[in-house]
Amino acid sequence: MRALHSMVAGLDRKALAVVAGGCALLGVYVYQGHPDFFLRWLAPTLALGAWEPWAAQCWQYAVAVVLMLAAPLAWWRWGERGQLASLGMGLGDARFGLRFTAAAMVVLIPVLWINAGSAEFQAEYPLVALSGASWRHFLAWQLCYAVYYFAWEFFFRGFLQLGMKARLGVMGALALQLSASTLLHIGKPQGETMAAVGAGLVFGLVALRARSFLYLFLLHWYVGCLTDLFCLIRSGSAQGLLP
Repeated sequence: MRALHSMVAGLDRKALAVVAGGCALLGVYVYQGHPDFFLRWLAPTLALGAWEPWAAQCWQYAVAVVLMLAAPLAWWRWGERGQLASLGMGLGDARFGLRFTAAAMVVLIPVLWINAGSAEFQAEYPLVALSGASWRHFLAWQLCYAVYYFAWEFFFRGFLQLGMKARLGVMGALALQLSASTLLHIGKPQGETMAAVGAGLVFGLVALRARSFLYLFLLHWYVGCLTDLFCLIRSGSAQGLLP
């Protein structure tokens, strides 16, 4: 017991609180933030009709903003009294960040086009079929995506990685965000979940090099938008987007 007490006393309690608290926030997000939670408990009283799937996804994104952005941001700003720049909430090395983002956007186009040809991806994306009804619907849906991806990248690459590298070390913080972000892809198409391993590693390294998560937010959002567009085109469901 003395050895156990000594080991516990030697732990970085703030780092432990972030890891445990972060896991708890993700647990609430996975269950109470899931669209199924909205459809079961809230949708029956709202009578949303055809907009119900859209509202269910927006519920998920709203919960993500609260748990992945607002809660950790409040803790860091008022509990830890940390600077936002240390979480990557700034331009960092803009030259590197913009160069990487532009190059990745070009390289990923054929990859995303090939992925969109798979029945598994077409069954998953876009998450809301109504988003393909017109360009107005499509663009509105992509704006919803933007809010979600910002919260996502802030939490994993900003809060868990950049915010914790001083306490956990570079490798420890990188491993933490990589593991957590990959596991949250479970339930998506297998190809996407496996790709999340490589993407989480690359995104983590880029965040460290650029000292910002903003470029990764732009790239992640771009990937989401193009995946939706390509899946609509390749599945023959893009008629609403045609003039």
